[in-house]
Amino acid sequence: MNIKRMRKEEELMKLYLDQQKFETALGLARRIMPVYEFLYPSYWPLLGLQYYLLGKLENFIGDVKRSQEYLLKAINCLEPLFSHSSQFIQQLKSLSQEVSFLNQH
Repeated sequence: MNIKRMRKEEELMKLYLDQQKFETALGLARRIMPVYEFLYPSYWPLLGLQYYLLGKLENFIGDVKRSQEYLLKAINCLEPLFSHSSQFIQQLKSLSQEVSFLNQH
């Protein structure tokens, strides 16, 4: 694991997101995730935001099962940090419910 390499891949991922190259960004996000999970405790906000990003990207490309898994991890990580009624958490839960519905059909 190389932290400098991970940071460079994060920068690249952000560039691909800005260019709306979502599949390429998703590939980088998947490569970065194990490093995040190793470095940060399960309640760390950056980890939760990375799960959220992965959930959104997986949903965008159509992998609703993976999307649901990442969104649930994001909720579990981020909900204790925010009010249950915060707009961010409500949006996250709403997206998770939509993906769950798609996953069932």
